[in-house]
This record gives sequence, structure tokens and C-alpha cells, in this order.
Amino acid sequence: MTDGTDLPTPRTTLASRFVRVLLTCWHCRHQADADLPALLAAGRGDVPLVRLRWRCARCRSGKIDMICIRRDRVVPWRAAG
Repeated sequence: MTDGTDLPTPRTTLASRFVRVLLTCWHCRHQADADLPALLAAGRGDVPLVRLRWRCARCRSGKIDMICIRRDRVVPWRAAG
């Protein structure tokens, strides 16, 4: 069992500069990058990403998928515009 010290946090993810945290809502299919600087400003920078309770910015649903991918990767299912 891990104590959480080796899990990525908003602070370590933001510091890496090449990783993005992409959130997708199951309910309304809204997709957006996580606002990592806002989490740091709110004092949540050292909480592991998997322990954060994500909410959709559009519909406020808590049914969110989170993936960490390379910043330069193109997501084929993202709508243009």
C-alpha cells in the first residue's frame, strides 16, 4: 500500500511542464484541462491527483474521467473550435 508520497500532485504535474491532466465528464461529455494553478492557489497543490474530487465545470457532475497525457498529444475525440 502506498502512503501517497509517490503519486503525482498538481504541484509535481505543473512542474513537469510536459504533462496535462485532461478531464472528461460522463454526464455531458464536456472535456477540459484541469486548472492546476487554481489548485495550487487554493492550497491543494500537494494532494495526489487521484484523491481530488473533480467536478464538471459545465454540469457540476462528479462522474469524471481523469487522464494524464503528454502536453503535445492531439486528442482525436476533442471537437474542433
